[in-house]
Amino acid sequence: MAGSSDSRILWAGLLAAPLILLGFAGAVTVWPERVVGVMDAVQRAWTPAPAGTFDSARPHRSIVRTPPPLAPTPPRVGKLRGTVRTPDGELFRGRYTLGVSRRRMQRLGFDQENPIASRSFPNASYQENPQFVVPVDFDPSVVLVFAEGYAPKVMGPYSLAMPSEARPLGQGEAGPDGVVRDDPSRDPEPVEVVLEPGVSHEVRVVDAQGTPILGAEVAACLVYDGGAKRLPNPPRTDEDGRVVFPNLSEGRYEFEVTVHAFKYPDDATTVDVSPGGSTTIALDRGPKSGVALDEEGRPVADVVLLVADEMDERLDVHCPHILDRIVLGRSDSGGRFRLPALHEDSTYLIRAEGPGESLGFAPGVRRRGGEVEVTLRPMRTVRGIAPPDVAGEPSYVMIKRSVPTGFAARGLMSDSTSLLQYHRTFRAGPDGRFEYSAWGSVDTELFVAGRPIPVPWPPPAEPIRVDVPTPSPTERSIRLQFLAEPAIRPIRGSMTLHLSNAPPERAHQDVTRQVEIRDDAATFRCLSSESFRFESDAVPGYWTSPGQIHGGGPDGERLLDVRIFAGGSIAGRVLGPDGSPVGAGMKVKAPLDPEWVASSLGPPGAPTMGAAPEDAARMMQPMQGGFRSLPTPLARAAEEAATDADGRFEIPAFPLNVRTSIVVEHGRSVTRSDEIRAAPRDSRKEVELRLPREAGASVRVVDPGGRPISGARLTLWLQRSATGRYSWPFGETDADGRCSVDDLAEGESGYTLVASFAADFRPIVAPLIPGGPTLELRAERGEVLEGRVVEAVTGWPIPNLALYARPAGTPLDVEVRTDADGRFRMTTLPPGPVQLEDRRGFHWLSPDPSNLRAGSGRPVVLRLIDLRSTHPQPRPIPMF
Repeated sequence: MAGSSDSRILWAGLLAAPLILLGFAGAVTVWPERVVGVMDAVQRAWTPAPAGTFDSARPHRSIVRTPPPLAPTPPRVGKLRGTVRTPDGELFRGRYTLGVSRRRMQRLGFDQENPIASRSFPNASYQENPQFVVPVDFDPSVVLVFAEGYAPKVMGPYSLAMPSEARPLGQGEAGPDGVVRDDPSRDPEPVEVVLEPGVSHEVRVVDAQGTPILGAEVAACLVYDGGAKRLPNPPRTDEDGRVVFPNLSEGRYEFEVTVHAFKYPDDATTVDVSPGGSTTIALDRGPKSGVALDEEGRPVADVVLLVADEMDERLDVHCPHILDRIVLGRSDSGGRFRLPALHEDSTYLIRAEGPGESLGFAPGVRRRGGEVEVTLRPMRTVRGIAPPDVAGEPSYVMIKRSVPTGFAARGLMSDSTSLLQYHRTFRAGPDGRFEYSAWGSVDTELFVAGRPIPVPWPPPAEPIRVDVPTPSPTERSIRLQFLAEPAIRPIRGSMTLHLSNAPPERAHQDVTRQVEIRDDAATFRCLSSESFRFESDAVPGYWTSPGQIHGGGPDGERLLDVRIFAGGSIAGRVLGPDGSPVGAGMKVKAPLDPEWVASSLGPPGAPTMGAAPEDAARMMQPMQGGFRSLPTPLARAAEEAATDADGRFEIPAFPLNVRTSIVVEHGRSVTRSDEIRAAPRDSRKEVELRLPREAGASVRVVDPGGRPISGARLTLWLQRSATGRYSWPFGETDADGRCSVDDLAEGESGYTLVASFAADFRPIVAPLIPGGPTLELRAERGEVLEGRVVEAVTGWPIPNLALYARPAGTPLDVEVRTDADGRFRMTTLPPGPVQLEDRRGFHWLSPDPSNLRAGSGRPVVLRLIDLRSTHPQPRPIPMF
C-alpha cells in the first residue's frame, strides 16, 4: 500500500493473519473480491510513509511484516453529527458515502497514549439526506465524505476526551470497565462539510507488451495523514485500458489494479494527483491462444471462455470463480480464441461454454507454453424420483461436481486438492421428481438424503427410481451458551422455545417448550427432525437476539451461542382522535436503533462482533465431541405488539437503555411518540398516543393541452425526518383523469403526491394538502433515452435486464427492461443528466451509465463485464 509497489505477495502477507482469523470465525474459503476493507483495518500500523511516484513492476520478495491481531471494537459512546453542503452553501441533496477510519490507541496512563493499529468501518450511503450521524469513541476517528460530482473530503480526527484524575468520569463516557453512561451533551460539536470541485485523472492499464487490458478494476485510495481510504465503486477499464476519475482532490492517491477478479490487486501505484494528470500502469501479464473442439475433433464457433479457477503458484493462493463469470473471450468460426492478460505466476482452469449448453474445461493453463485445446461435451439430463424424508417432506437432492484444475490448492482449513469441487442442493418436487444437467459420468455425483446414488451413463430417458430407506428420527443433545455482559451474569431462569415444524395434527397450534438455564447455559434433547425458534422475550427479564435452532446436522452434541442483553418492557395505550380507545388489533412498533444493532450484534457471518472479549475468545475455540455454531438469526428492525380491546399494548422485551419511539401506522398516516426507553415492569411509565383526525383529497391529471390523462399511476409519500419516507400506492386516474385518496391525517403538511406514466409524460411531484380543493396536475412531454446493453467481451446483447433511471434533482426512478436484442427506450424523462442504475451490482465499462443525458438524440451502448451466474445472460448458461 502506501509507498510500496509490491505485488500480490505483499497483499498475501499483510492479509494472512486476518484471513486465518476469519477462517476460524466461519468465513468461507472463497474470499470476496473486495478485500480492502480488511486491509484498511491493519495496514497503516506497519507500512512506511509514501516515497513518491514510481512504476509498478511487481518485484517478488519475501514478506517479513505481519500485522498484529485486531483489538476488540471499542464501545460506541458518542455521536458526531454533520451536514453536507455544496460550495455555495446549499444543502447537498445528491448521493454520498461516508467512510470512517479509527486509529486504536494504547492507553499508557491518563496523559499517555500510543497508536497501535487502525480500523476501517463499513461505508454508509446517503441519498437526498444532507444530515449524517457517525459513532465516535475515545480513539481518533477520521471521516471521509465521497459525494457524487465533487472531490473526496477528509474531516477530523474526532474523538471523545478520556476521563482524568482532575475531571471525574461523567455521563456519555466509558471507564476502564467499558461501562457507558449515555449523555448526548458529551457528543462532539456538529460539523459542516463544504464540498469542493475536483480534478480529472486518467489511468491506463496495459500488459507487458503494452496491449490495453479490458475490464481491469482500478481502485483509487485517498492517502491522508495517518492512513488511506478506498473510494467507493471502483471503475473498470474500457477497450483501450482507460478509466477516468472525474472528481479527485489534489494530493496523493494509490491506484490498485485487480484483473480477472483475483483476490488481491496486482499492484498499488502511488501518484500525486494534479489537474490534467494521467497515469499508465504496466502489469506483468500477457495473452495466450487456443482452439475449441467437439468430441469428434471439429472446431466449434461461439464458445465462451471463462476463468473457473486461478492459482498463483508463488503465493500458494487460489481464487475459484463458482458464481462469478469472468469472461475472457469467444471462439471464431474456426474455433480459435485468445485468452488475454494471463498472469505470469498463475495457473488457470479455463471453462468453455458452447452452443446448446455444451461444456468443457482446460486444466493447467499457463501464459507460457503451447496453445490451449479444450473439448466440449454435450449436455445430458438426468431425471429421478425420490421418496419423502423422515418428516414427510420432499427429499433433499445434492449434485456434487468435481473438475481437475491442473494444480494443487490448499484452503484455509482443508487439505491440498487438485479438484475444483462444489455442489448444489435442492428439494425434489412434491411428487418426488427431480432432474439436473450432466456432461459426464465422472465429474458429477448424485446424493439423495445424504446417500450416494449410482447413475448409469448415458442416463436413461425414464426417471431413475431412487430407493433410499427413510431413517427414523434420532435424539440429539443441544447445549445453549448465553453470551452477555458481565454485569448481568450469571443468566438463570427458563427459556421458551417454539416448535417451528409441528406435526400436521398440531400445525395450527403454538407448541412451546421450556428449557431451564443454569449459570449462563442450558441443555435439552430433541429429535434431529425438529426445529425451534425463540423470540426476543424468550428469557423473562432480558432481551434475547431472536433465532432458529435446527436439530439436524453432524453427530454429537451441538453447542449454540445465544446473545442476551439486559432488557425491560414498554407498555402504553393508543387512543382515537376523540380520546376513546382504538380497539383491538392495531399494530404498534418500537424500532431498534440500527447503530446499536450494528455495534452490539454485528453483521451476519461475524459471530464475534459485539461480543464481550471473553465470549469472543470462547467462540473461537474448537469443541470436542460435537460442533459449535450460531442459531439462524431472525433479523428484524423493530419489536411489535398489537392493541387489545381497550387500546392497550405491551412489548414484553426490549434492550434496556436503548432509545426508541412507539410508531403507529394507521391508514395513510403515521403517529410517533417522543423518544423513550424500556424499563423494568415495576418502574415503567405508560406511553400514550393519540391518532389524528382523518381527511381526504382529490386529484385530476391533464396533458399540456388540458385534456384528461387516464391510467396515470398515483403514489403518496409522507416524509418524516426521524423515520424516513413512507409510501402508499393508491390507484390510477379514471377516464376523466380523476382519482381520490382517503385515510389521510388532517393538518399533515408532509404529504407529497407522485404521478407517473407508462409513456410520453414526465413524472409529476407535488405537495398534497388533506381536505383541500382538487389538486390539478398538468403533465409535460417527456424526453427520450434509448440504447442497448451488451456483454463487453462477446458483444452479445443482454435481454430482460431491469434498468432504473433517476433524473438529476428528482427522487423518482423510471424503470425499463431490455428486450430480446438488449435494447431499451424511456420516454418519460425530463431533459438533462440522468443516472442509470441496475441495482444488482453490475460492473459497467465506459460510458459510465450514471452520466447520461435524456433528450440528446443519440442512442447509447452500455457494456457489462464479469456477470454472475444469477444475473440475466446473453444466452442460457450450463448450470454445472
